[in-house]
Amino acid sequence: MTDAGKCLVILLSGSGDVRGEGLAEMIRSLGHVSGVEPRGSVEELLASLRRPASAGALLVLKVERRQDLDRLVEVKDLLDDHRVVVLLPDNEPETLRLAHMLRPRYLGEIGLDPAVLVNIIDRMTQWMCVRHGRQSGEARPAWDSRRGES
Repeated sequence: MTDAGKCLVILLSGSGDVRGEGLAEMIRSLGHVSGVEPRGSVEELLASLRRPASAGALLVLKVERRQDLDRLVEVKDLLDDHRVVVLLPDNEPETLRLAHMLRPRYLGEIGLDPAVLVNIIDRMTQWMCVRHGRQSGEARPAWDSRRGES
């Protein structure tokens, strides 16, 4: 989260992924997103996660190779302070088992329609802003069970 109550999105899309850049542009246009940081490799992603500024970011992980998924599972504790969306290359039982170890909020396949993915990201960032970005004294939405508390 940023000071302005908007969410940072870190996008693991693979190196040279033209579709990833298009997706990043679509995400940048969302009202609750402060910025998108595309990462071309798992190691670049891990370097980003070690920075305090990334705390609370939404991670969109397009995992193209099994080795990348294995590496993410090895360091899954770094993902604990983040909401995670995982896109997988297949739906093999072992791939799904490993992906669930990352505790994703959404799990899908790489071929997911970008418009659907952007809609999912939009809804997640809206929720994150309501949950974490509310300024003191700001009204809570009617559906928030903590309504009336300060």
